Amino acid sequence: MLILLCAYYCCPLLPAAPPSARTEVRYDHRADRYIFERIIGRTVIDTAAVMTPAAYMEYRLKQWQKDHSEDRDTSAGSAPPPVRPLSLPRRRAKNSAETSVFGPGGVQLSTQGSLEISAGLRRNVTGNPILLQRARIRNRFDFDQQIRLSMNAKVGDKIDFDINYDNDVTIDMEARQIKLAYRGDEDGIIRNIEAGNVSMTTTNSLINGGTALFGIKADLQFGRLHVNTLLSRQQSETQTVNSRGGVQTVPFEFSADRYDENRHFFLGYYFRESYNHALSKLPYVQSPVSVTRMEVWVTNKQGSYDQARNLVAFADLGEHNTIHNPFWTPQGSEEYPHNRANSMYGQLVTAYAGARDITAAGNILPANIIRGADYEKLENARLLNPSEYTFHPQLGYISLQMPLQADEILAVAFEYTCNGQVYQAGEFSGDVETGNALFVKLLKPVSFSPKAHTWNLMMKN
Repeated sequence: MLILLCAYYCCPLLPAAPPSARTEVRYDHRADRYIFERIIGRTVIDTAAVMTPAAYMEYRLKQWQKDHSEDRDTSAGSAPPPVRPLSLPRRRAKNSAETSVFGPGGVQLSTQGSLEISAGLRRNVTGNPILLQRARIRNRFDFDQQIRLSMNAKVGDKIDFDINYDNDVTIDMEARQIKLAYRGDEDGIIRNIEAGNVSMTTTNSLINGGTALFGIKADLQFGRLHVNTLLSRQQSETQTVNSRGGVQTVPFEFSADRYDENRHFFLGYYFRESYNHALSKLPYVQSPVSVTRMEVWVTNKQGSYDQARNLVAFADLGEHNTIHNPFWTPQGSEEYPHNRANSMYGQLVTAYAGARDITAAGNILPANIIRGADYEKLENARLLNPSEYTFHPQLGYISLQMPLQADEILAVAFEYTCNGQVYQAGEFSGDVETGNALFVKLLKPVSFSPKAHTWNLMMKN
């Protein structure tokens, strides 16, 4: 609503104006008034008068009568006015539809960046006799690309489209930046529309602004009412850090399938099945077992042969309740793991003693004892130092300092006491003459998968 601060002038004469000013009449349809404004250049310096339509019509009638009287007096006492040359009125060229919508300037496209692609073939040959022939040679296609692209497209002076892509950036939201913007006129309803990577800023301390947003943002105005609208998806996250007693605590989560593989192993299925019972009344560990002696053997990849021995490792050695190959049968009533828990060790040292010759082991053992599943033979195995692993004497598991590789074998021999009696599983290096293979307990074969007999002996937590 227009607030009227000046009195109505019904007099046809207006107050005198400065020499450099001109007086213009503007009709305000909302107030239904005629407004006389003094203007210098494009600036309104004051309002001379405000009239109602009836007063303005009366003013115009008196002004016309005055001008007519002056013209008659001038024509009667002076020469006729000079003839003005004929001139055409100035016409403004009509803009095209594209110019009125997008503004002048046409379509402009500018790009810069680089593209680098490298390709090759990588061939790895491993002379490991343990592996299968087809597994010793691996061919892999090596492909790498580096893309840095920046493109800007403009349509007139209102449409602006930006694309930035860089595959070397580690943060995904910074690697791809896309933004389409439309900028309207200053007096238009639509001031700005953005789509793609947008941001939000607020002047209210109770509402936090947002960064790393992907969506649509619009700035509208309706007179003095400004509306900021945002519909987006946030590509970043906020973390809260808590501290207690001077110690910072940060909650975290991990997927169950991302466990520390090939490092922690039970020595046998007896220890795996009694694990939860042994820890049911912590801090007291309910286990009658106490491991006192252990030897751990792995595939020799370091070329150290000071204490190297040939091994024939069996998955079912020492098992009483969990025997995968029916060729072996349980013996006795004791469920504790030891060499006489089933018929395997007794037959190995008698009927199949020739298997101590590592080169003839495959021919000596029965045909239904399958290598890779029931047993593995390992030449020049390396004995780990006690500093390379730790073991829990009551719970019966070992933890390696470094995880095993996928093609490495892990075998053990251990001795423990239970209820005052000594038990042994596997053979120690001092039990058999050098040159003959040791019969030990297999924990990890070369091909380790859920189908392996010892898969459940690997701890997955």
